[in-house]
Amino acid sequence: MMGLLFILSGICCEQDVKAPEFTKWEFARERIGHKVIVDGEMLNRVGADMADVKLTAIYYDGNRELRRSKTAKIAKVADKGRASFTLEADNVPNFTRYELYVEYGPTTRLYVGDEKSPSPTLKKAAPAALTLISTKDALPKSFPGDVVLTLAVRNDGGNEADEPTAVLGFKVRGEERLVRVLLDRSIAAGTEDTFDVTVPGMDAYTAYEARLTYLSSEGPRVPDPAGNPKEVVVRNLRMIRLVDGSGRITGSCKNGVDQPVGDVVVTFQIGKTDVPWTMPGTLAPGELRPFEFYVADCPSFEGGGGYDIKFNTVPKAAPAAFVPPASAKKVGTKSIETRQVKLPPPPGKTVNADPEMNVKNLNKGEYAVGIRGLMVVTGDYGKNNKYTGDVYLLRLVFIDDEGKPMKPTPTINATIYNKDQPYEKIQRIVEKQQWGADASKINSSTVASNTIACDKKSGELWVALVRTETPVFDPRADMTLVIPDIGIWSWKGLSGKFEAAPRPPDRK
Repeated sequence: MMGLLFILSGICCEQDVKAPEFTKWEFARERIGHKVIVDGEMLNRVGADMADVKLTAIYYDGNRELRRSKTAKIAKVADKGRASFTLEADNVPNFTRYELYVEYGPTTRLYVGDEKSPSPTLKKAAPAALTLISTKDALPKSFPGDVVLTLAVRNDGGNEADEPTAVLGFKVRGEERLVRVLLDRSIAAGTEDTFDVTVPGMDAYTAYEARLTYLSSEGPRVPDPAGNPKEVVVRNLRMIRLVDGSGRITGSCKNGVDQPVGDVVVTFQIGKTDVPWTMPGTLAPGELRPFEFYVADCPSFEGGGGYDIKFNTVPKAAPAAFVPPASAKKVGTKSIETRQVKLPPPPGKTVNADPEMNVKNLNKGEYAVGIRGLMVVTGDYGKNNKYTGDVYLLRLVFIDDEGKPMKPTPTINATIYNKDQPYEKIQRIVEKQQWGADASKINSSTVASNTIACDKKSGELWVALVRTETPVFDPRADMTLVIPDIGIWSWKGLSGKFEAAPRPPDRK
């Protein structure tokens, strides 16, 4: 008897990386303290509950870390659930990009964003890399009997290996007998797991081999037939390909006929190829029986998938003898070094760790000064609606003749412009004690037009240049900086980002 034919057109989809997704990501910057706040919401798409989630944002100017946020913690997020969070980072200069690290269990995911694409985008990690570290078999007292193989499996790649599967080949009476067994839902990156695999009723063998494979891509989903058709049908059909080129087909056969059926042959359409499978035994009326079988060489999913069924009615149901399948149990796990993304440690307290401090163009024995941009402390409207003014602070770095950071006492003279119009001439004389002032304490209530302080994290010296009278101001500057007994530096037409790479003095 011919059964129903079910076809779904389409192509396969490569295995989706199971990572959290951000459904809300809104930046806000406080005028006082230059605090950057992110109001966000995370959707759990990893396929299981997430616990002890940690989120940390790092803000960069190019490749130089400026600030990192306080780590936000979420106790638990249910599978497919959402959780809100807030990230806060104090005293953040203008940044060009950021990185977001999401840690949960042994996994760390890296997301990136910049001025053009502010929402976090998942950065692709290195693929999974499964290695079979060791195998050991324990024989039964007599054959046929249950054989137990202990497998140590390592994933030192950058992503979890989904549906890891052991492929065991036993040499029985001169022929290979293959046994495949699903080890676990997944093996996380950076772990080494140990499994006991039980193969029941195994005949005597003279040798065995073991190898590993895992999920590569998933075929098109074939929908279950609607209602309760008076036919033999397949429900919950799933077709996948593994990285070794084999395929696994799973589902359940349902007998919707009022009589027992046998000789059930299901022909699966995988892309443009037919793959037949014969169900052992018979099905009683209304019986639903799960199945699993492997295709040694899985065809391409391109072109869609589906199935058709042929069967015969029989006078009496006679199910096939039950053969217990091989099974696996995890008995141990440990962390290992991996290519997985990790939250980088905070930069060193000295600016020597800063790549900008290692100036390749400097000759040995030369001093250097560089400009890293402007910080703007915005003003407020006070009594009589008068604006208190914005204060612009220049960020300077100093390098001694050994390439190390130094804390000199320079004198700075500058002409400040608003666009092309001269606005003010200023002089700032840096004194030794001003290197002890903390730049992180600068805000609209503490800043002055002559404030000088040190950013202790980056080693920069922040020097206030001007306080404006209105909130609309386009700063430019011509500036000279003198370090006694060392040299004189001059810059003309500073504008925009106010950035200049560290360089030796113009004259000594």
